[in-house]
Amino acid sequence: MALKKIAFRDVLKKISMSIEKASLRFQNVVLFLLIFFTTAINGQKNDIHLPVFKEGETIVFFGNSITHGGTYHAFINLYYKTRFPEKNIKMINCGVAGDQIPHGIRRFETDVLVHNPDIIVMMFGMNDSGVHNITPKDSEKEKKAKLQSRIDNYQHNLDSASSIIANKGIRMVYIAPTIYDDVADVETPVRYGGNKALGMCRDVVFEIAEKYQSPVVDFYTIMNAINARYQPNDPSFTVVGKDRVHPGKDGHLLMAYQFLKSQQAPGLISEISLDASKVQVIQMRNCTVEAFSVGDGVIYFTAKSIALPFPVSGNEACNWVPVNKAFNNEILQISGLVKSNYALYIDDDSVGVYTQAELADGINLALNQQTPQYKQALLVSKINDNRTALVRDRIRSLAFFDYGFLKNMPVNQPLDSIAQFFEKELVKIEDKPYYPYVKEQTKNYLMFRPQLHQTKQAVSFMEQSMHLSAQPIWHKYKLVQVDKTMP
Repeated sequence: MALKKIAFRDVLKKISMSIEKASLRFQNVVLFLLIFFTTAINGQKNDIHLPVFKEGETIVFFGNSITHGGTYHAFINLYYKTRFPEKNIKMINCGVAGDQIPHGIRRFETDVLVHNPDIIVMMFGMNDSGVHNITPKDSEKEKKAKLQSRIDNYQHNLDSASSIIANKGIRMVYIAPTIYDDVADVETPVRYGGNKALGMCRDVVFEIAEKYQSPVVDFYTIMNAINARYQPNDPSFTVVGKDRVHPGKDGHLLMAYQFLKSQQAPGLISEISLDASKVQVIQMRNCTVEAFSVGDGVIYFTAKSIALPFPVSGNEACNWVPVNKAFNNEILQISGLVKSNYALYIDDDSVGVYTQAELADGINLALNQQTPQYKQALLVSKINDNRTALVRDRIRSLAFFDYGFLKNMPVNQPLDSIAQFFEKELVKIEDKPYYPYVKEQTKNYLMFRPQLHQTKQAVSFMEQSMHLSAQPIWHKYKLVQVDKTMP
């Protein structure tokens, strides 16, 4: 029998009250239960598998400001660049702040289809579900009717967009949208419908995805589960921003985690298993080991992995969900050592001291920020961050105006004419909360529009730089016995 939909937030909070005192392993178990019960209560699931992206594929991320900001898919891009450095997989930001689905449809041909995507990852709902025509005279029944009308329009529009994409023969990935946090103790007023409206959008996404036989990545459920875990002890905690809408970098890593988890993306970077007593390589996975030797308390070998660490240590989301356990496993295991402490050097740089027992169990080098591999991955991450910011601020922010304020103007207008047009339009929105953002963006538009071609060239150069910087290299490993008197 199908479970009846209920207000599950209280249920989740009751389950999560004792988590803070539990072990990390138990916390992860309870998190799984929170997500399971949330999904069951909503009564929606999707068993269509989302495969790992393949060589040569172009993936477009299509959505509103949460996509425009570029961070969750920047993390996905970073994972792919470090985990599959030999592959040419292109990920493109096609988000526009403020968009609802009809806006996305209007720009589909010129902004999305021009990239010849193999896959479109689509996330809309935050703007589509907001009810803005409620008046003080409206009864609760009238308010609910207006909200339902918005959701009905969302369903119609999502179906229309899906039909357009399907008719082009392009594969789709749906995202059940991020949450609206109407519970966090923050100053921003709560809008009518709030998170319930996004839950209704989630249900719609699953229905449409089923119709088009496409996979769903559910951001809504996991974000609610994390809030339910932490908000009982910290009412101001939120996985999204203080505006109740836009996640920060930690929230975006949580989203990337859920996306990669939905793909069943591999967690192994490399695994090296050696027997020092027999001078024997027991196992090498995703890597090659050569020149293994043992003598005078020193173990020496060279190794080359086919991947790099996923350099996200320090992000708060790693405390919320097992990001590293899921996607950051670079294991070095050495048995047959005498009981002692051992200093590990990679390329003559000291990276740590480990006990014989720790080495016998296996150490995870992906979590060690002192290794050359991690430092190399961090360089890739910095290039990725610069690329993300450049696309966000100098390409997508231009699209915000080209498909918004300027949508009815002839193309290639002189900048002077556009500046005058901006002045007139800004006057109309001076009383709106988004006025400061739009005003600042008009300045950026006038500054960066003449440089658009050069900006795209710079982005292309950064993508090439990421690819080259991510290529794994041979490293020299040396393990030196440093304490022979260890009890």
